[in-house]
Amino acid sequence: MNRDAVLFLQRGDWESMHQALSIAAAIVAAGGSVEFFFSWWALERLLRDDLDVPRLAPPAGLLSDEERAALEEHFAEKQFPSLRQLLTACKESGRAHLTACSGSLALLGRSRSELEGKVDDLAGWSTILERCVGTTERFFF
Repeated sequence: MNRDAVLFLQRGDWESMHQALSIAAAIVAAGGSVEFFFSWWALERLLRDDLDVPRLAPPAGLLSDEERAALEEHFAEKQFPSLRQLLTACKESGRAHLTACSGSLALLGRSRSELEGKVDDLAGWSTILERCVGTTERFFF
């Protein structure tokens, strides 16, 4: 099935995942469809179910620990959506499909049973690439 956008989530840091899920939520809210491919640290964060509390990781030297903590507090006070809320909005739209990378799952030492309820399926690169054919909007995080 061709999707309007494909999002590859690899890094797993809060900022990258929030940006990806925000883009996806905007796409589905506008009636579009998205395909997520979770690999490496993004897959690990999803499996750990670490989707609620912002843990920002700015580049070294950009913010002090106090500034980072204040920004995290600001995020909570302003009630910006969490990763879970954004992901839930995408899933509930019926226009999002979540796939875990089989290679990453194996490399992380995790089992297929841990994916239950978190993704729609598990696929390797040949399937992932096949699903991207014809999709012009591709985002990498």
